[in-house]
Amino acid sequence: MKQAKQIILVIFLCSTTFMFSQDLNKLIENNGFRKIKLNTNVNNYVDSKGYYDFLKRDSTTVKYFERFTEYDYIYASKDYEKIGNVKIKYIFVKTLNDIIYDIFIVTEPNLEIFDLIQLAYGKPTSNYKEDSVQGASMTWNTEKLNCTLSGFKGHYYFQLHYYANELKAKAWELEKKQLEKEQKEKTKKALKEF
Repeated sequence: MKQAKQIILVIFLCSTTFMFSQDLNKLIENNGFRKIKLNTNVNNYVDSKGYYDFLKRDSTTVKYFERFTEYDYIYASKDYEKIGNVKIKYIFVKTLNDIIYDIFIVTEPNLEIFDLIQLAYGKPTSNYKEDSVQGASMTWNTEKLNCTLSGFKGHYYFQLHYYANELKAKAWELEKKQLEKEQKEKTKKALKEF
């Protein structure tokens, strides 16, 4: 009898481990949100009529980005309006040489999204203040990509964030160098004023 209980316990532990890794495998397989994939060229997203799905941020389009102007593109197609019953407000991406490394989805503040994402990807690899009434911040980490969902009761929006680790690190390094260069230029100009 004792041996049978031990066997059942081992089978249970193995199956839950497999189910957890299977869920992370789904995240890896998806490699982004629905058809928007990390490490793909943003210019490859074209609808059936030949129009680009993404609108590039520039001086004429910046108004569509509201307070999310750090992103390079906004998803302009109407393909994705909901996740379950949760309304999607915006989808933004950051690129490095037109390759998508960051997908940022803004949703209405609806706690249902926390249940849906856990059903899809399993238990998060890390979380902060998990509370089905107040909200939470949950992260699923893999070797090549991360997914984070965060939102708290009373916030204007919840955010779902996918990013490719390697490309994001390269982009941060280039951004850091650019900021250093700009700071040197500002310092030069300031010194000329005195």
